[in-house]
Amino acid sequence: MSGSILQVGLLGVGRIGTLHAEHLAKRSDVALCVADINPEAAAKLAGRLNVAHVGVDDMFASHPDALVIATSTDTHAELIARAAEARIRTVLCEKPIALDTADTRAALAAAEAAGLKLQIGFQRRFDPDHVAAHAALARNGLGRLHSIQVLSADPAPPPADYIPRSGGMFRDMLIHDFDALRRLTGQEIVWVRVAGGTLDPDDRFRRYGDVGTAMVSMQLSGGTMVSLNGTRYHAAGYLYLTTLIGENGTLVIGLDERSPLQSANPNVPWPGATAYESFIGRFRQAYQDEMDHFVRYARGDIDNPCTGENALQALRVALACKRSLAENRQVYVEEIQ
Repeated sequence: MSGSILQVGLLGVGRIGTLHAEHLAKRSDVALCVADINPEAAAKLAGRLNVAHVGVDDMFASHPDALVIATSTDTHAELIARAAEARIRTVLCEKPIALDTADTRAALAAAEAAGLKLQIGFQRRFDPDHVAAHAALARNGLGRLHSIQVLSADPAPPPADYIPRSGGMFRDMLIHDFDALRRLTGQEIVWVRVAGGTLDPDDRFRRYGDVGTAMVSMQLSGGTMVSLNGTRYHAAGYLYLTTLIGENGTLVIGLDERSPLQSANPNVPWPGATAYESFIGRFRQAYQDEMDHFVRYARGDIDNPCTGENALQALRVALACKRSLAENRQVYVEEIQ
């Protein structure tokens, strides 16, 4: 397929789907077609980007070379199965594949049976900071890694109706951190211990068994200890930091002049630029590089940069966190099958 035009379909023209579409539409080696359950939204985006649009059923009937699934989480597994049935060769699906392991395994089995190549959308794997940190750890630049501190903060809570469809704090938001930890360290997450709460007066999180702020303690298989703080309340701007602390030094992922941090020392002029408004601004380059890898993967030029098995293991950690919060105890990931 090298040198030919890759026919790519995209399902879902919400925030992430639109971003993926913008990146794909710029490529001279891709012919993009978009679809959505809201055909007017698909037509509007297609007009803006000067690409084709069809109905969802017509998308599968057209048999594109590759398909990007950027719909709501509760539709991912079904759409992967439909792509497998339609004999589409390569799919990128946003995380998570499903909200439970049974549906995730079923989708993976359908893809494997059909020979469908499935890449999962964990964009942090392509973030330049993560790539550099992964390389530093691979060459043992920090020595033995004894602890990691993660801070993941959204500027504002999501709409109430988004929470149950997305999977909430652990399956929607912090699942990125679980995958990133596994990728960066090469270690598995052994156990988790979670505490959480909410600041919302309308109780939008508790009604769905979710929280607006979570503190997660973890131990990795190599002995590294992890402290993760995730929150939906950080009006100063989007903030993501991972601090890798080793015996020979400390490395920080995500620290730049747009990080909304304020020093208690009045002589420290920080931050020096406007804060990121959302994760999209922070990870824009990562999303573009992710899509570049997907096109190369669809062409057969590289191996899968993020497999379905990676998605399953990150989901198991997320479900262990959910169980830990509900049962107020330390939960071993091996309990989640």
